[in-house]
Amino acid sequence: MKIVLASLVRAGLALFALSAGACSDAQGVTRAQLLPSWPLNLTREESFRSVEPPLGARRPWSPPSVERWMLANGLAVYFVPRPSSGSVRVSLVARHAGTQDVRDAPGVALLAASLLSRGTTAHPAGAHFLALRSLGAVMGVDVSGVSMEVSVAATAAQLAPATALLGEAVTSPQWSPEIFARELDVQRDVRRIYASRVATLGVSLAAQARDGAHSTARPHTGTLAQIGALDEARVREFYGRHFNALNCAVLVVGGATRADVEAAISAAFARLPASGAALEAPSEPVSISRGEPRWRVYDNEDAPNATITIAWPTDVEGAPGYAASRVLEEGLGSMFSSRLNRVLRERFGVTYGVQSARYIAEERSFVAARITVDVDLVAVALETALQQLGAVYTSGFTEGEVEAGKARLRDEFVARFETDDGVVDALRALVERGRTPEAWAADLAAIDAVDVAAVRNAATRQLYPLHIGGSIVGALDRFGARLRSEYPALRWSVATVSP
Repeated sequence: MKIVLASLVRAGLALFALSAGACSDAQGVTRAQLLPSWPLNLTREESFRSVEPPLGARRPWSPPSVERWMLANGLAVYFVPRPSSGSVRVSLVARHAGTQDVRDAPGVALLAASLLSRGTTAHPAGAHFLALRSLGAVMGVDVSGVSMEVSVAATAAQLAPATALLGEAVTSPQWSPEIFARELDVQRDVRRIYASRVATLGVSLAAQARDGAHSTARPHTGTLAQIGALDEARVREFYGRHFNALNCAVLVVGGATRADVEAAISAAFARLPASGAALEAPSEPVSISRGEPRWRVYDNEDAPNATITIAWPTDVEGAPGYAASRVLEEGLGSMFSSRLNRVLRERFGVTYGVQSARYIAEERSFVAARITVDVDLVAVALETALQQLGAVYTSGFTEGEVEAGKARLRDEFVARFETDDGVVDALRALVERGRTPEAWAADLAAIDAVDVAAVRNAATRQLYPLHIGGSIVGALDRFGARLRSEYPALRWSVATVSP
């Protein structure tokens, strides 16, 4: 396979113009010439599917009780008691130890995370895993674009010994030269696998195409060369900067008492250093304009299908326009009845999906819509999707679309607080950005306050043609010529780049 870089210099502007009925480029190409004649008259069965069911009843929500205190070393503790739960989850969150912090070398966060689960000085190698298993406990490490979470889940009766093993993992990890070398090889393999997966490759290329050298575009695993440049000293420096009481917080959710939690946490994390500098979250612009639309094409020679990924900027969580941005995202593609789903799936028969909300684990501030189609439909699917983005950019959403998006977001919000894991995730989002539990009620109120004008404003800011980029992963020899012949407005040049 070879990697191909395609720059669609005028594609975004031309196709956005088409959505409003514009009809020409320098060669006088008309809309009818660009868009083939497709049977858009719905059959009886299709008409039945096009009837959207009414919105369900609003689900009640009340904020959980959050108890907060600090240990003597300054470590913040958040505890949400859930008496009906027979289990408990304890998480240590390093607030800014994510993959997208420009202060850290690419790849170092994932390497440090993998080392934290490879044994401690008291329980080397597999002994730590066996000790956890003897308690019926499970430890996990999760790295997002913002933070790193090291957690243990156990029955409430095993809170103290399970938390002690968690404390060992973060205060006295075992990093022998042999373990470090082995984990470095693992990360190289992760990078190779990541680079070969169509979905993740498409998103990564779309980010690079839209954001260029900006930190949101860099591979969260690091490149092979960047991983090879990591050494044990670099990882230890990363660990020392992030894993101290000033930059971490402990989250506890489940069926335990306050007294038991205090005793377990104090014993497990008293040795976490109080020294170090308190880190602030790096500032990230919401919108990045490259001056022209940019697209990258990966030549996947043997694939029968092609994957189109379209990326646009969005507001980060906590920003004033975040709720309206989420409604915009829901209405464009996250829901079954969204604009792109209706047009691309119901009318054209292609498969469409939005790859999650924010790409917190990889890129912090954009949404990516992924469309998988037969290679012969690449051109029409790309144009149709961009036309829909252009229509929303020009006219926004209807009131019904806005209310459907708000209902979906409210349901997701309420459902988050129904499980221990969901509450931990909600707490983690708070501590990542230095917010308090009172922000939850404000977030729900912000969803309720979104109206047509707010979504229109979000669309105007985020769907501006020069803010959009994307990628196509597929057999270039099967769709490249068709793009050129049937869609002259899609003027693009091809250049080979190194892997």
